[in-house]
Amino acid sequence: TAYENKKERIIHEGNDQITLLNSKLSSYRETTQKEKLIKSREMRDEMKSIEDEYEKEKKNHQLTQMLNQFDNELNKQIIRTNKDILIKKKEMHKRLLELDHAHLKEINEWRLKKVLYEYEKKQDFAKIDLNFNHNLSASELMQKSEELTFANSKEILLQEHNLELLPLEFQLIFLICQQLRI
Repeated sequence: TAYENKKERIIHEGNDQITLLNSKLSSYRETTQKEKLIKSREMRDEMKSIEDEYEKEKKNHQLTQMLNQFDNELNKQIIRTNKDILIKKKEMHKRLLELDHAHLKEINEWRLKKVLYEYEKKQDFAKIDLNFNHNLSASELMQKSEELTFANSKEILLQEHNLELLPLEFQLIFLICQQLRI
């Protein structure tokens, strides 16, 4: 994933920076050791030619101070490098933490959107279902109303028809009655 790739890239860059610092320290250490060795040989060669013990002791003391100074400078460089490495590690961890934070934020926003979309979908389905049931009920009521209107109209027509037939029936009954009397 993109998140994993970014994470690997941050770790790789951080490790490269730390490796570079360690390489510089190793190079400095080697250079210091070479200088130390050269200076030490030079001073020891000088000491061989000195016959006075006091001067030899003085030269030996200078050699010791010089060697200590090389060691002190090397120790200072080691401390600076360790501080720089610690800073690089902190920067790398900070970048990773920011990446994780952004990733978690993205995941949570996606989850929230998913929940909201699901809720909206349920609401839309409920609205459609409600509209369908409402329309179905309205249609059933309209059908029932039309059936009752039709039945009522039919009954009215039947009654009107019967009413129109009543004078004829009366005449027919009257005629039948007259025929029977005869």
